[in-house]
Amino acid sequence: MQIQKLPNAELLDKLILLARDERKLLVEFLVCLREFDVRKLYLEDGYSSLFAYLTQGLGLSEGSAYRRIRAARLSLKYSLILERLQHGKLTLASLSAVDPILTLDNCATVLGECEKLTKRG
Repeated sequence: MQIQKLPNAELLDKLILLARDERKLLVEFLVCLREFDVRKLYLEDGYSSLFAYLTQGLGLSEGSAYRRIRAARLSLKYSLILERLQHGKLTLASLSAVDPILTLDNCATVLGECEKLTKRG
């Protein structure tokens, strides 16, 4: 069916479903990326770094590659990150902004503040 012919309610439902799926796919991507990084598989493809692999090999923008690498690596240390990303309580942009101040002691509090900023008010 053509998207232009969908009734408003169906279009809205589809958009909501796709947003949820997009967050789920992002988390799956980050989990795979994290393991790809740990194994340094980008070296086998001739790339000098994970960043080079993402930008040159996968065609991601530099900003997108950087945010995904940081999120994947931070998720090793802070287990809350992936869950909050998947549920839309955290964005890669807000995570990138608080990255320099995250510690094990303040992680839940800082990510909770990000959640307040992520919600449209």
